[in-house]
Amino acid sequence: MAEYKTKTNEERKTEVNEILKKLEAGVQEVFDSDNYKKWLEMFSKFYHYSFNNTILICMQRPDAQLCNSFGRWKSLGRHVKKGSKGIKILCPIPYNYATEREVVINGQPVYNSDGTKEKEIVCRQGVKFKVGYTYDVSDTEGDELPSLVKKLEESPE
Repeated sequence: MAEYKTKTNEERKTEVNEILKKLEAGVQEVFDSDNYKKWLEMFSKFYHYSFNNTILICMQRPDAQLCNSFGRWKSLGRHVKKGSKGIKILCPIPYNYATEREVVINGQPVYNSDGTKEKEIVCRQGVKFKVGYTYDVSDTEGDELPSLVKKLEESPE
């Protein structure tokens, strides 16, 4: 049988400190990487899209600035340019469906007069997904979008 040497408290502390230093260096590397910065910048532009849809937008149009649906652009006084290709995203579609379940009172099933278990119809909700399209602001033309920042075109005097 092999003998194992038990570690002292000092050796354990040293080992844990080494691992923590490696972890800190790894996390710092992730946060300093250009890919992470690019992803954060992209994600900040599409805050109303899900994580998955943000990734889909980034994969299809890495240069996208501001995306909205066809109808949303129309309501903002802009229209999608003819021939523009939409960016495919997943659109959730909620739906209701009915299912049967056994009636239970105090943890015990309820029986009908014929000896079968009584059942009730319950309305449940589900979500399906379909492919939808969103369009970048560069694919639209029309009214100027409001901006909080205006270009300084005059001299300070």
